[in-house]
Amino acid sequence: MKLLGVDPFYMRYFAKADLTIIGEDKTVHESGNMIYEFNYMGKSDPRAHLK
Repeated sequence: MKLLGVDPFYMRYFAKADLTIIGEDKTVHESGNMIYEFNYMGKSDPRAHLK
């Protein structure tokens, strides 16, 4: 991957989560463990306009 100019790695976070979906005739509530995982390419992208 270094040859492509990127230095990727994965980040993973664990958390307790609550989700409520409210419909016209039904509401569903769930709670439990959440895994949030994403790939970080390790290089800034000037097109994103972030500092």
